[in-house]
Order: sequence, then C-alpha cells, then structure tokens
Amino acid sequence: MSVTAVPLRPIKKGVLRTLWIGVGLAVATAAGAAWYGTQSPALLNAATPEQFLAWNAKQDGVVTTASGLQYKVLTAGTGGSPTDSDAVLVGYKGTLRDGTVFDENPQASFPVAGVVPGFSEALKLMKRGGKYRLWIPPALGYGDHAQGDAIPANSLLVFEVDLIDYKSIAEIQAEMDRVTAAREAAQPIKERTGGSTFKNPEGGKAWKLIDAAGCRGLRVGGAQVSEMHCNFLINTGGATAADVEGLGEEVRRRVKESSGFELQWEIKRLGVAA
Repeated sequence: MSVTAVPLRPIKKGVLRTLWIGVGLAVATAAGAAWYGTQSPALLNAATPEQFLAWNAKQDGVVTTASGLQYKVLTAGTGGSPTDSDAVLVGYKGTLRDGTVFDENPQASFPVAGVVPGFSEALKLMKRGGKYRLWIPPALGYGDHAQGDAIPANSLLVFEVDLIDYKSIAEIQAEMDRVTAAREAAQPIKERTGGSTFKNPEGGKAWKLIDAAGCRGLRVGGAQVSEMHCNFLINTGGATAADVEGLGEEVRRRVKESSGFELQWEIKRLGVAA
C-alpha cells in the first residue's frame, strides 16, 4: 500500500489548537427545540451546523461521540481498528450538507494522524471492511478556514468512508527500506542513469541478452553499460546524448547478432540525432 492523496489536507498545528477550543456542541435550547419540528431539506440546509447536528443526533443509527463527531455504521467490518501509528487505504466521498461533492477517491492512502481531527477520530472507530457515514462539525474539520471555493468557512462535512485496509507505518517504512536496499544491491540507482534502458522482449530478459552478447561494461565515449545491471546505461562523466544513443544502438546490434532478439528502447529519447 502506498502513501498517496489525502481527502482532507492536514491543518497546521496552530490552527488545530485553535479548532479544538470549544469543541463541545451546544445542547438544544428552547428555541432549538421549536426548530426540530422543521425537517424539510431546505430548512435543514439553511440551519446552523449546531442546529443540524442536534436534529441529526435523533435520527436512527446516528451516534454522537464526546467530541461532537457523528457517525452511522453502514457496514460494521471485522477485526481491529487502526491507530495513530497506522496508515489506511480507504475509499471516500466528501460532500457539503447540501450534497455538493468537494472530493472523492475510490482508493486513497494516508496516515491516520495526517487528516483533520474528525476524520482521524472516525478512522479509529472503524474496522477493516467497514463503511461509515460521517458528519464532521466545523470545529473538527476546517473551522472558520475556507478551503478555496470547494469548502466554505464553518462547513459541516459529510463523508461516506470505506476502510479497505490499514497497516503500521513502521511496517510500511521497513518494507520500503527493504525494497530500496534490494534495488541498491542489484541496480545502479546511485549512478547517473536514465533507468532501465530496453524493454524485455517476449520470451527473454533484456539484461540477460545484453550480458550474453558481451556488452557488460561496454563503453562509447562517456556512456557505459553498467557492470552491475546490464540493462542500465550510465554516464561515467561527460557523456553526451550522442554517446548514449550510440552505445544503445551498438548494444541493440550486438544482441540482434548474438540471439536474434531485437531490443526496443524503453527510455524515451527526445530531440534529433546530430
């Protein structure tokens, strides 16, 4: 799982501290109680976030947490729940109260602690395979900070979230370190190179064909076939584009002569040959 797009951009520490002040929502007053009877969509959309949440709290299946977050379990899921030390893979759709979609992604990965408080709190309640509907009060979202034209200030955010999977950030980092070490041991990634040079032909491996053709270490000017991995051409210092082009074409010629395979360039070459 890789860590990619976040549905709610992380907020600055100073802003987070401000938003947490006064998180508790106002309880229904006499005036609010009179409003509860008006439940048409137009009136609900026109109501304040506090009024809407007070009404929504009375709806079937809606749970209100101590912080003021509201959620409804659509699918329970199984197993444990992620923590702040985990990264999650989720599908989500985010809307304003009137249904206007401001963001959606069928598969996004990010740290649990890397999003606004309401979203993070909800993730830690969910189980793998679960689906929740969330109502995030402004104080647990962006507060009085508008997010461009998409999310006005003091917006109540509504999400449907599928928790596809989660994994420890430490495990992910360890796996990334292992892959990096394996690449460094097998490929000249610290050299000046354009990466893998030729496509693997059907029925063969480019590097093996190049090695069998006697091209390991072959040089043209400042360009050289890597001694570590034959499908990498490296710049040993001062190589020109013509050096790289000439070396690559010489490799192709020798492989064709040696094995009958015609290698195709994998790297994209731009410009006109001199």
